[in-house]
Amino acid sequence: MKGSVQTLESRVLQTLEYNKIIELVAEHSTFSAGQTLIEQLTPESNYSDVVRLLEETDEALAILRLRGNVPMGGMKDIRPHAKRAQMDGMLSSVELMEISSTIRASRILRQFIEGVIEDEDVSIPHFTAIKESFPILTDLEREINHSIDENGHVMDGASEKLRSIRQGLRTQESRVRERLESYTRGRNAAKMLSDAIVTIRNDRYVIPVKAEYRSHYGGVIHDMSSSGQTLFIEPDAVVQANNEIRNLKVKEQEEVERILIELSQSVQVVAHDLFVLVNLLAEVDAILAKAKYGTAHKYTKPNVNDKGYIRLSQATHPLIPVQEAIANDI
Repeated sequence: MKGSVQTLESRVLQTLEYNKIIELVAEHSTFSAGQTLIEQLTPESNYSDVVRLLEETDEALAILRLRGNVPMGGMKDIRPHAKRAQMDGMLSSVELMEISSTIRASRILRQFIEGVIEDEDVSIPHFTAIKESFPILTDLEREINHSIDENGHVMDGASEKLRSIRQGLRTQESRVRERLESYTRGRNAAKMLSDAIVTIRNDRYVIPVKAEYRSHYGGVIHDMSSSGQTLFIEPDAVVQANNEIRNLKVKEQEEVERILIELSQSVQVVAHDLFVLVNLLAEVDAILAKAKYGTAHKYTKPNVNDKGYIRLSQATHPLIPVQEAIANDI
Protein backbone atom coordinates (compact mmCIF):
# COMPACT_ATOMS: atom_id res chain seq x y z
CA MET A 1 0.00 0.00 0.00
CA LYS A 2 2.81 2.35 0.93
CA GLY A 3 4.54 1.70 -2.38
CA SER A 4 1.40 2.54 -4.35
CA VAL A 5 0.96 5.81 -2.42
CA GLN A 6 4.53 6.81 -3.18
CA THR A 7 4.02 5.98 -6.84
CA LEU A 8 0.86 8.10 -6.94
CA GLU A 9 2.65 11.01 -5.27
CA SER A 10 5.52 10.68 -7.72
CA ARG A 11 3.10 10.74 -10.66
CA VAL A 12 1.34 13.82 -9.30
CA LEU A 13 4.64 15.66 -8.86
CA GLN A 14 5.67 14.68 -12.37
CA THR A 15 2.38 15.97 -13.78
CA LEU A 16 2.80 19.23 -11.89
CA GLU A 17 6.39 19.51 -13.22
CA TYR A 18 7.56 19.92 -9.65
CA ASN A 19 11.14 19.07 -10.64
CA LYS A 20 11.25 22.09 -12.95
CA ILE A 21 10.26 24.39 -10.11
CA ILE A 22 12.97 22.87 -7.93
CA GLU A 23 15.50 23.49 -10.71
CA LEU A 24 14.46 27.15 -10.85
CA VAL A 25 14.88 27.51 -7.09
CA ALA A 26 18.27 25.76 -7.20
CA GLU A 27 19.52 28.35 -9.70
CA HIS A 28 19.48 30.88 -6.85
CA SER A 29 21.76 28.73 -4.69
CA THR A 30 25.36 29.86 -4.15
CA PHE A 31 26.66 26.79 -2.31
CA SER A 32 26.86 23.24 -3.69
CA ALA A 33 25.61 21.66 -0.46
CA GLY A 34 22.68 24.09 -0.47
CA GLN A 35 21.85 23.19 -4.05
CA THR A 36 21.85 19.50 -3.14
CA LEU A 37 19.49 20.21 -0.25
CA ILE A 38 17.12 22.09 -2.56
CA GLU A 39 17.13 19.24 -5.07
CA GLN A 40 16.02 16.89 -2.28
CA LEU A 41 13.03 19.04 -1.28
CA THR A 42 9.60 17.42 -1.35
CA PRO A 43 6.19 18.99 -0.63
CA GLU A 44 5.39 19.26 3.08
CA SER A 45 1.93 18.42 4.43
CA ASN A 46 2.45 18.76 8.18
CA TYR A 47 0.85 22.05 9.22
CA SER A 48 3.45 23.09 11.82
CA ASP A 49 6.30 22.28 9.43
CA VAL A 50 4.63 24.29 6.67
CA VAL A 51 4.30 27.28 9.01
CA ARG A 52 7.94 26.98 10.07
CA LEU A 53 9.21 26.77 6.49
CA LEU A 54 7.17 29.80 5.44
CA GLU A 55 8.46 31.78 8.43
CA GLU A 56 12.06 30.89 7.52
CA THR A 57 11.56 32.10 3.96
CA ASP A 58 9.84 35.25 5.21
CA GLU A 59 12.83 35.99 7.46
CA ALA A 60 15.17 35.54 4.49
CA LEU A 61 13.03 37.97 2.47
CA ALA A 62 13.29 40.51 5.27
CA ILE A 63 17.08 40.17 5.43
CA LEU A 64 17.43 40.52 1.67
CA ARG A 65 15.14 43.54 1.68
CA LEU A 66 17.14 45.23 4.44
CA ARG A 67 20.68 44.29 3.40
CA GLY A 68 20.39 43.46 -0.30
CA ASN A 69 22.57 40.38 -0.06
CA VAL A 70 23.96 37.82 2.37
CA PRO A 71 27.69 36.91 2.45
CA MET A 72 27.85 33.27 1.32
CA GLY A 73 31.22 33.26 -0.46
CA GLY A 74 34.07 30.89 0.37
CA MET A 75 31.88 27.95 1.37
CA LYS A 76 32.82 24.46 0.21
CA ASP A 77 31.15 21.12 0.80
CA ILE A 78 33.93 19.81 3.05
CA ARG A 79 31.99 16.80 4.33
CA PRO A 80 34.03 14.36 2.18
CA HIS A 81 37.22 15.87 3.66
CA ALA A 82 35.93 15.45 7.20
CA LYS A 83 34.87 11.88 6.48
CA ARG A 84 38.30 10.95 5.15
CA ALA A 85 39.95 12.54 8.18
CA GLN A 86 37.70 10.39 10.38
CA MET A 87 39.13 7.36 8.56
CA ASP A 88 42.72 8.44 9.37
CA GLY A 89 43.28 9.72 5.83
CA MET A 90 45.76 12.47 5.01
CA LEU A 91 44.07 15.55 3.55
CA SER A 92 45.72 17.57 0.81
CA SER A 93 46.77 21.17 1.37
CA VAL A 94 43.95 22.33 -0.93
CA GLU A 95 41.36 20.36 1.05
CA LEU A 96 42.65 21.85 4.29
CA MET A 97 42.48 25.33 2.76
CA GLU A 98 38.84 24.66 1.79
CA ILE A 99 38.08 23.68 5.38
CA SER A 100 39.63 26.90 6.65
CA SER A 101 37.76 28.92 4.02
CA THR A 102 34.43 27.35 5.02
CA ILE A 103 35.02 28.02 8.72
CA ARG A 104 35.89 31.62 7.90
CA ALA A 105 32.75 31.94 5.75
CA SER A 106 30.60 30.66 8.62
CA ARG A 107 32.23 33.17 10.97
CA ILE A 108 31.47 36.02 8.57
CA LEU A 109 27.88 34.81 8.13
CA ARG A 110 27.43 34.57 11.90
CA GLN A 111 28.69 38.15 12.32
CA PHE A 112 26.40 39.29 9.51
CA ILE A 113 23.30 37.78 11.14
CA GLU A 114 24.31 39.29 14.49
CA GLY A 115 24.64 42.66 12.74
CA VAL A 116 21.14 42.37 11.28
CA ILE A 117 19.74 41.55 14.72
CA GLU A 118 21.59 44.45 16.34
CA ASP A 119 21.08 47.14 13.70
CA GLU A 120 17.70 46.38 12.14
CA ASP A 121 14.23 46.46 13.65
CA VAL A 122 13.40 42.93 12.54
CA SER A 123 12.67 39.60 14.22
CA ILE A 124 14.50 36.63 12.68
CA PRO A 125 14.25 33.85 15.30
CA HIS A 126 14.89 31.00 12.86
CA PHE A 127 18.08 32.58 11.49
CA THR A 128 19.11 33.41 15.04
CA ALA A 129 18.70 29.78 16.08
CA ILE A 130 20.70 28.57 13.08
CA LYS A 131 23.44 31.10 13.80
CA GLU A 132 23.63 30.04 17.44
CA SER A 133 24.03 26.42 16.31
CA PHE A 134 27.17 27.15 14.26
CA PRO A 135 30.10 25.26 15.84
CA ILE A 136 32.95 27.59 16.83
CA LEU A 137 36.04 26.30 15.01
CA THR A 138 38.39 29.29 15.07
CA ASP A 139 41.21 27.23 16.62
CA LEU A 140 41.25 24.87 13.65
CA GLU A 141 40.97 27.78 11.22
CA ARG A 142 43.96 29.47 12.88
CA GLU A 143 46.01 26.25 12.89
CA ILE A 144 45.42 25.65 9.19
CA ASN A 145 46.10 29.27 8.26
CA HIS A 146 49.44 29.09 10.05
CA SER A 147 50.58 26.38 7.62
CA ILE A 148 48.49 26.70 4.43
CA ASP A 149 48.14 29.84 2.31
CA GLU A 150 44.99 30.94 0.48
CA ASN A 151 46.15 29.17 -2.69
CA GLY A 152 46.45 25.83 -0.90
CA HIS A 153 50.25 25.75 -0.65
CA VAL A 154 52.13 24.64 2.46
CA MET A 155 54.06 27.72 3.59
CA ASP A 156 57.73 27.79 4.62
CA GLY A 157 56.70 28.90 8.10
CA ALA A 158 54.61 25.78 8.70
CA SER A 159 57.62 24.41 10.61
CA GLU A 160 61.21 25.43 11.30
CA LYS A 161 62.40 22.23 9.65
CA LEU A 162 60.50 22.98 6.44
CA ARG A 163 61.82 26.54 6.41
CA SER A 164 65.39 25.26 6.76
CA ILE A 165 64.96 22.62 4.04
CA ARG A 166 63.53 25.12 1.56
CA GLN A 167 66.23 27.66 2.30
CA GLY A 168 68.79 24.95 1.57
CA LEU A 169 66.95 24.05 -1.64
CA ARG A 170 66.92 27.62 -2.88
CA THR A 171 70.62 28.02 -2.11
CA GLN A 172 71.57 24.78 -3.84
CA GLU A 173 69.39 25.47 -6.89
CA SER A 174 70.88 28.94 -7.20
CA ARG A 175 74.39 27.49 -7.19
CA VAL A 176 73.54 24.92 -9.86
CA ARG A 177 71.91 27.52 -12.07
CA GLU A 178 74.87 29.85 -11.70
CA ARG A 179 77.26 27.07 -12.70
CA LEU A 180 75.18 26.09 -15.73
CA GLU A 181 74.65 29.72 -16.72
CA SER A 182 78.42 30.10 -16.82
CA TYR A 183 78.36 27.49 -19.61
CA THR A 184 75.66 29.40 -21.49
CA ARG A 185 77.79 32.57 -21.31
CA GLY A 186 81.05 30.83 -22.23
CA ARG A 187 82.94 31.51 -25.45
CA ASN A 188 81.93 28.11 -26.86
CA ALA A 189 78.23 28.51 -26.02
CA ALA A 190 77.10 29.68 -29.46
CA LYS A 191 79.01 26.85 -31.08
CA MET A 192 78.16 23.95 -28.76
CA LEU A 193 74.74 24.82 -27.31
CA SER A 194 71.46 24.76 -29.21
CA ASP A 195 70.21 27.59 -27.01
CA ALA A 196 71.81 29.64 -24.23
CA ILE A 197 69.37 28.57 -21.52
CA VAL A 198 69.18 26.44 -18.38
CA THR A 199 66.18 24.13 -18.28
CA ILE A 200 64.89 21.08 -16.38
CA ARG A 201 64.50 17.45 -17.45
CA ASN A 202 63.56 14.58 -15.11
CA ASP A 203 63.63 17.08 -12.26
CA ARG A 204 67.33 17.82 -12.95
CA TYR A 205 68.91 21.06 -14.18
CA VAL A 206 70.35 20.61 -17.69
CA ILE A 207 71.60 22.55 -20.72
CA PRO A 208 70.67 21.92 -24.40
CA VAL A 209 73.82 20.67 -26.15
CA LYS A 210 74.25 20.03 -29.86
CA ALA A 211 74.56 16.29 -30.40
CA GLU A 212 78.03 16.49 -31.96
CA TYR A 213 79.43 18.08 -28.76
CA ARG A 214 77.90 15.61 -26.31
CA SER A 215 81.28 14.49 -24.99
CA HIS A 216 82.53 18.01 -24.28
CA TYR A 217 80.50 18.44 -21.07
CA GLY A 218 80.36 14.82 -19.93
CA GLY A 219 77.62 13.93 -17.47
CA VAL A 220 74.18 12.42 -18.03
CA ILE A 221 71.82 12.73 -21.01
CA HIS A 222 68.25 13.14 -19.74
CA ASP A 223 66.38 13.89 -22.97
CA MET A 224 66.77 14.75 -26.64
CA SER A 225 64.86 16.83 -29.16
CA SER A 226 62.52 15.18 -31.64
CA SER A 227 65.14 15.70 -34.37
CA GLY A 228 67.88 14.15 -32.25
CA GLN A 229 70.12 17.16 -32.86
CA THR A 230 69.84 18.51 -29.31
CA LEU A 231 70.68 16.58 -26.15
CA PHE A 232 69.63 17.82 -22.71
CA ILE A 233 72.73 17.12 -20.65
CA GLU A 234 73.45 17.34 -16.94
CA PRO A 235 77.19 18.12 -16.92
CA ASP A 236 79.52 16.25 -14.56
CA ALA A 237 80.16 19.50 -12.69
CA VAL A 238 76.60 19.67 -11.33
CA VAL A 239 75.66 15.99 -10.91
CA GLN A 240 76.51 15.94 -7.20
CA ALA A 241 74.72 19.25 -6.58
CA ASN A 242 71.63 17.99 -8.43
CA ASN A 243 71.74 14.85 -6.28
CA GLU A 244 71.72 17.06 -3.19
CA ILE A 245 68.73 18.98 -4.58
CA ARG A 246 66.87 15.71 -5.10
CA ASN A 247 67.65 14.62 -1.53
CA LEU A 248 66.41 17.94 -0.18
CA LYS A 249 63.19 17.61 -2.19
CA VAL A 250 62.60 14.18 -0.69
CA LYS A 251 63.09 15.65 2.78
CA GLU A 252 60.79 18.54 1.87
CA GLN A 253 58.04 16.13 0.78
CA GLU A 254 58.43 14.10 3.96
CA GLU A 255 58.10 17.21 6.12
CA VAL A 256 55.11 18.48 4.12
CA GLU A 257 53.37 15.13 4.57
CA ARG A 258 54.10 15.20 8.31
CA ILE A 259 52.48 18.64 8.53
CA LEU A 260 49.45 17.53 6.48
CA ILE A 261 49.00 14.45 8.65
CA GLU A 262 49.15 16.58 11.79
CA LEU A 263 46.55 19.00 10.43
CA SER A 264 44.37 16.10 9.26
CA GLN A 265 44.41 14.73 12.79
CA SER A 266 43.20 18.11 14.05
CA VAL A 267 40.37 17.94 11.51
CA GLN A 268 39.54 14.43 12.71
CA VAL A 269 38.97 15.71 16.25
CA VAL A 270 36.23 18.12 15.10
CA ALA A 271 34.95 16.18 12.08
CA HIS A 272 31.44 15.89 13.54
CA ASP A 273 31.29 19.67 14.05
CA LEU A 274 32.32 20.18 10.42
CA PHE A 275 29.42 17.97 9.27
CA VAL A 276 27.05 20.02 11.43
CA LEU A 277 28.48 23.28 10.10
CA VAL A 278 28.09 22.35 6.42
CA ASN A 279 24.53 21.12 7.00
CA LEU A 280 23.61 24.42 8.66
CA LEU A 281 25.25 26.49 5.92
CA ALA A 282 23.38 24.42 3.33
CA GLU A 283 20.15 25.10 5.19
CA VAL A 284 20.78 28.86 5.14
CA ASP A 285 21.63 28.75 1.44
CA ALA A 286 18.47 26.78 0.63
CA ILE A 287 16.26 29.19 2.58
CA LEU A 288 17.84 32.18 0.84
CA ALA A 289 17.44 30.52 -2.56
CA LYS A 290 13.70 30.08 -1.95
CA ALA A 291 13.43 33.72 -0.91
CA LYS A 292 15.34 34.92 -3.98
CA TYR A 293 13.19 32.78 -6.24
CA GLY A 294 10.05 34.17 -4.63
CA THR A 295 11.29 37.74 -5.03
CA ALA A 296 12.19 37.18 -8.68
CA HIS A 297 8.64 35.98 -9.39
CA LYS A 298 6.92 38.53 -7.10
CA TYR A 299 5.40 35.84 -4.90
CA THR A 300 3.81 36.63 -1.53
CA LYS A 301 3.64 34.64 1.68
CA PRO A 302 0.33 32.72 1.88
CA ASN A 303 -1.83 32.48 4.98
CA VAL A 304 -2.18 28.78 5.76
CA ASN A 305 -4.62 26.82 7.90
CA ASP A 306 -5.14 23.24 9.01
CA LYS A 307 -8.88 23.22 8.25
CA GLY A 308 -8.62 22.12 4.64
CA TYR A 309 -9.78 25.54 3.39
CA ILE A 310 -8.11 26.75 0.19
CA ARG A 311 -8.52 30.11 -1.50
CA LEU A 312 -6.14 31.35 -4.17
CA SER A 313 -6.31 35.00 -5.16
CA GLN A 314 -4.74 36.10 -8.45
CA ALA A 315 -2.69 32.89 -8.60
CA THR A 316 -0.43 32.27 -11.60
CA HIS A 317 1.41 29.24 -12.97
CA PRO A 318 4.99 29.28 -11.60
CA LEU A 319 6.47 28.01 -14.87
CA ILE A 320 4.87 30.69 -17.04
CA PRO A 321 6.71 34.04 -17.22
CA VAL A 322 5.05 36.68 -15.02
CA GLN A 323 4.29 38.97 -17.96
CA GLU A 324 2.57 36.13 -19.84
CA ALA A 325 0.75 34.35 -17.01
CA ILE A 326 -2.99 34.79 -16.55
CA ALA A 327 -3.99 35.25 -12.91
CA ASN A 328 -6.92 33.25 -11.53
CA ASP A 329 -9.00 33.21 -8.37
CA ILE A 330 -9.73 29.73 -7.04
